[in-house]
Amino acid sequence: MSNSLRRTQPLPDLDDFEELQSPSSTLLSELGAVEMFQTPESPTPSGTLRRNTASDTPGPSFAELIGTEIVHFLIGPQRIELTAHKNLVCNASTVLKRMLDSNARRDEYFLDSNELFLPESAHLAVRDFITLLYRDRKEVVALSHSRSYKDYVELYLFGSKFGVNTLMDIAIDGIQDQLRETRKSLTNEDIENIFANTARDDQLRRFCAALITHELLRHKNRTPSEVHALMVKVPDLLKQYLIYQHTESPEPPIVPTYHNMGNDPRDRVRDRVSGHGFHVCAFHIHDMLEECLTAPNC
Repeated sequence: MSNSLRRTQPLPDLDDFEELQSPSSTLLSELGAVEMFQTPESPTPSGTLRRNTASDTPGPSFAELIGTEIVHFLIGPQRIELTAHKNLVCNASTVLKRMLDSNARRDEYFLDSNELFLPESAHLAVRDFITLLYRDRKEVVALSHSRSYKDYVELYLFGSKFGVNTLMDIAIDGIQDQLRETRKSLTNEDIENIFANTARDDQLRRFCAALITHELLRHKNRTPSEVHALMVKVPDLLKQYLIYQHTESPEPPIVPTYHNMGNDPRDRVRDRVSGHGFHVCAFHIHDMLEECLTAPNC
């Protein structure tokens, strides 16, 4: 790769290790004894610390833990370069670890040694991923606060492709907040993009089904014919919609009480109230036994 094609944005400055021992990055200081993130193949919930019990023997230094190998994320046709330590990247994503270890391709993301080429749409998502590696969830949330819901959709799809659950949870919160604040809905193009780039049981698909249900039953800003045309174009949407109706309806179906059926999924509530919103963790990926940092938005 010619260096003339790259616009390099360098690694965070790691010369001062004491700065990285701040409360916002205590996870990094324990990298050798702690699994920081949950991926689809990790048994430990996202953000949950799993410590070594044999702590009497001094472990390797912080510098030894993060290593010296660097991953180069080359983004868009201009090859804007963002970098991170390979050990941190692999610890956060088993998908990226497999790709880096095997030099494999995955969809539109492809690899050359430790260089990962990504589309321009992934730029903000990669920045957030690197921020998560070196800092923490709160800083990612703060940095992404003013973005559009479409940016959050891209962040969710990045997290989904590479198995970074924390990014997916941040993204779904952002989608809810931005759609609620602007009183917008997902467009047909958004829904097509989501279903083309997520798996069958994905939580963002379930969010789409909940939103369409709300707009049909309560808000009335989608007509049955419009929804039918969209489902013809996106067959998996019909499947997800039917699954949602089955799982969210009260038991037995004839009982005239509210569950989540028709509730607005853009509204997050701490306590489930009939006819109003969804629980703050309703569309999250993290283990339900894990403490959730998300706040209600209404």
